[in-house]
Amino acid sequence: MEFADPEAVHYLRPVLVHRAAHQPEFSPHWRCMLLLTMRDGQQIFSLLDVLPASFEDLPETLDAATKTEITHRLEHGGLLTQAQWADLNP
Repeated sequence: MEFADPEAVHYLRPVLVHRAAHQPEFSPHWRCMLLLTMRDGQQIFSLLDVLPASFEDLPETLDAATKTEITHRLEHGGLLTQAQWADLNP
C-alpha cells in the first residue's frame, strides 16, 4: 500500500483458516487482520490472505502482552478500514 508508513512497524494477526475450493493452489490460506500505520500517523485495519508457509517465515518479535494489546486494538479499537481511510484521503 503506497500510503503506509515505510518506517512504521505493521502487525499481522492470523484469525482463521480460509479454504478456497475454486482455487486449490491457494488453499488453505490464513485470513489475517492487519494493523497498518499510515504516513499521516493514523492506524487502520485491513485484511490480508497469507499462505501458511509465508507466514511461518516471518520472525516472532512480540511478547504476549504486546500481542494482546494489538489484538484488542484490532478487534475493539474503532479503527478505520483501509477502504474508509482511502475514501477520506483521496
